[in-house]
Amino acid sequence: MKTKLLCLALVILTLSATLRASDPSYYVKKSTWFETMRASREALLKLRGNDPQLAARMLGGWYAIGPFKATGSTAFTEAFSPESEIALDRSYAGGTLQWHVEPGWSDRTVIDLGDSVNCATYLYRTITVPNDTLIPVSLGSDDGIKVWLNGREIFAHNVNRACRPDQEEVDLSLKAGENRFLMKINNNQGAFAYYFRLVDAGVDTIWALLDRDFPGGKIAREMKWEKEDSIWVNDWTPGDLQELARRYVNASLFDTPKDLEVARVEAKEVQTERDLNKIRQAYLRTHEPSSSRRSRPRARASTDPRSSASARGIRSCSRSQQRVRDRSSSRQRDCRRDWRWTKQQGGSPGASQSAGCTPSRWRSKTRSGLPREISRSLSVSRSR
Repeated sequence: MKTKLLCLALVILTLSATLRASDPSYYVKKSTWFETMRASREALLKLRGNDPQLAARMLGGWYAIGPFKATGSTAFTEAFSPESEIALDRSYAGGTLQWHVEPGWSDRTVIDLGDSVNCATYLYRTITVPNDTLIPVSLGSDDGIKVWLNGREIFAHNVNRACRPDQEEVDLSLKAGENRFLMKINNNQGAFAYYFRLVDAGVDTIWALLDRDFPGGKIAREMKWEKEDSIWVNDWTPGDLQELARRYVNASLFDTPKDLEVARVEAKEVQTERDLNKIRQAYLRTHEPSSSRRSRPRARASTDPRSSASARGIRSCSRSQQRVRDRSSSRQRDCRRDWRWTKQQGGSPGASQSAGCTPSRWRSKTRSGLPREISRSLSVSRSR
């Protein structure tokens, strides 16, 4: 029996060594998953030459046309003119609809398409590659979505939903040279939007290796949060700790706009890895379940410079208010996150939001400042 166990252990060790021997050169194992991710991402950037114009050379600018109004119950199944031809110089619907360039649209962010109902808008761009290749893209849509590549429909999903990053992943079989990418977004009711980004296979490989090397419940939760908040998606200049600190702050949840502004100032002052880790720990605390936050020792919480309300002129909460906050549901957390998203997009949540810190009061005062699509999604979630 001992001999069999020894043989099994040797087999496991051999397989593990073989797997590690095949790890990519940019995977740099450190003592923690966070340090490993940062070192590996920066190694990947250096390996690629940190070329910020690579995607710009591959991806042409966006063209858009619409909205085409449906004659039936839904625009998803109705075929409009761009599905049979892509003629950027032509107009349709009696000359009222024509292709136009959208220079202000950026990838890796949700782009609003307006609030016309029972309609469809078409988005077109070119993708140029030096050789035949397969590249996955991550998409999102409100509501349904169809995708064509070089005139052939390759993906369709008829759905009612709010637009989020990374709702769909579609493989693009690109041929050498210029490829024509067409996307249809239909809308049933309310506002509609889309999301687009090229999937970075190198980053996905790092995540897979982190899952292998750092198993565990707490670590898995941290990785899930940072993956959902896209902390590691966009490139940055290796060694730029302030950029990473800014991402953690923008993905954190705050009780008041003043808290957010204080954290942004602290992010600009990050100089060392210790400073960055302090910002990251604050980010993780805002994502912890309410029971975990309640059980944290009071003295330890007071070490956070943002907790000194009197020093910064921020109104503090009474003990009863704190108990209300600790009982806050995930829906209230989503409302805070939506306020943060609105603020980053240039919206104004309203000066009245800074008054008071009881979640129920805070939520009711932020509701009017949310974008249409977020207000609609919150209404749907509450009705359920």
